[in-house]
Amino acid sequence: MTFCKGCFRTIFAGLSVSLTLVLLGISTPQAAAEGFVPTNPGRPGNRVGGGVRGCLSGVPPRLMAMIPDSNLGYTTQAYPNFYAYLPNNTAPLMEFSLYKTDEAGEARQLVYRSVMVSQPTAGIVRFTLPDDIGIAPLAYDQDYQWSVALICDANSPRAALRTLGWIQRVTPDEEIANQLVDADLSEQARLYAQNGFWFDALESFVTLRSDSPEDVEIQQRWQEFLASVELDAIAEQPIADARPE
Repeated sequence: MTFCKGCFRTIFAGLSVSLTLVLLGISTPQAAAEGFVPTNPGRPGNRVGGGVRGCLSGVPPRLMAMIPDSNLGYTTQAYPNFYAYLPNNTAPLMEFSLYKTDEAGEARQLVYRSVMVSQPTAGIVRFTLPDDIGIAPLAYDQDYQWSVALICDANSPRAALRTLGWIQRVTPDEEIANQLVDADLSEQARLYAQNGFWFDALESFVTLRSDSPEDVEIQQRWQEFLASVELDAIAEQPIADARPE
């Protein structure tokens, strides 16, 4: 049998590099495949709702909109869902609002506002844009601002802790659209994430987790997805729907 010294050195070197990357916590290209890839320049905003004040506690102790740090997310949906992390709080109320606006955030027109009972224990809350009360579907290529607020004092709603993010409905190009048609939900989540459709990717991962809560691979993909936009600190939080007032 012929022994290839050079081949052995090559294999050993490859194994050494892989082991080093693991020990250093550096993701390989395959592991990074679940990360979100932004495709827009972003907008000025604030996905974290101000400082830590009286009615908030826990870890992390801040209100956070689930959106990339560019503050702008794309969607293909006419009536998307919005998500925010609420820390432990004693706020009696919370508010979701959506405004149609221009790129500068001026001349805002209220599209929808809902005031709800706050969720007192930490978790991710889903806010639904209803499609059955006469609200027009999101217009394509139109800027919208959305916010979630915790109203710590019902007598002073203007002092609420508030996030501010942006959303824009866009059409995927023909190649991506064709791939999405033939893809299952798991593959759709990956396609949406890698092509900049934040809200669609997030919704896909939420559904995957809900359908298969014990699936370790899905949980890992969820962690990697949120870590790519520095939201991994809330990856283990439960998800619940906002409750009407």
